[in-house]
Amino acid sequence: MDNELRVQVLVPREAVQELRQAGDVQVSEPTAVRPDRALADGGFVEFVVIGLVGLAGAVISRLVRLHERNTESGVILDLGTDPPSISYVARVPHGTLIVREPNRPAQVHSLQGKDPVEVQQLFDVLVAAAGG
Repeated sequence: MDNELRVQVLVPREAVQELRQAGDVQVSEPTAVRPDRALADGGFVEFVVIGLVGLAGAVISRLVRLHERNTESGVILDLGTDPPSISYVARVPHGTLIVREPNRPAQVHSLQGKDPVEVQQLFDVLVAAAGG
């Protein structure tokens, strides 16, 4: 049977000298211990980077949707609901207003390049027609 037990213990250099002089324990040369960077960080940097990338993705997605809504979509004004509803519609040119009234065909109005006073008058007529 082997009665040898090997243990690695971290002690100050002065203690190593004392142990060698006592002769009770065989002491080998100390080796420098390099800390493991991954364990020292605890994954904090990766956690922050992943969070920032996710946040940037969400912001970019929101900005793209906002851009599409403001530049690549038209508006539907549905007078058949109570109260009348307004919604954005993709694939309808920007500046286009589609008015849906009950029991009537849809009316398409191009507001692109029109005077704001004309647009306001159109909305006043539509609101009056809806009973508002």
